[in-house]
Amino acid sequence: MDASEHLPHPSGQLLYLNAETGLDVSDSPACFQYIADKILPSLLDELELPKCYVRYLSKNTKIEEYVAELASQLADKRTLVLYSYGSHVQKAVTIIELAKRHFAAETPGAGLDHRNKLSRFVNVVPGRNELLERRVNVPVLVALITVKAGDPAR
Repeated sequence: MDASEHLPHPSGQLLYLNAETGLDVSDSPACFQYIADKILPSLLDELELPKCYVRYLSKNTKIEEYVAELASQLADKRTLVLYSYGSHVQKAVTIIELAKRHFAAETPGAGLDHRNKLSRFVNVVPGRNELLERRVNVPVLVALITVKAGDPAR
């Protein structure tokens, strides 16, 4: 076995459940696709994902357009599955909360059920020397929002 096989990738390795993903944390489209293909089905096995409205939320998302779109999907009583990771999570939380507020203002008396699931990538990057490596947790947020059936707002 060659010693170079144990050296971390120069830009870092991105792991999910201790398995190499082959992704770079800065490659947002590939990471979002990986989350949709691999992480969502394992976290949300009780849902039929094809019947849900599944979207990713990034820090480049236009807030007003997304809020209106999400509120209209909730008005149609569709289950929302929204996901984000890393530096995109903060904006995702903002958009989710604004969409819930927008829906509540447009649909008085309707309640929402909101559940979050958290997972993580682990970004393994080189440390101070070739013998050390740093492991940085990169959060993955999955939000599941449904309209409560016949339950008035509390």
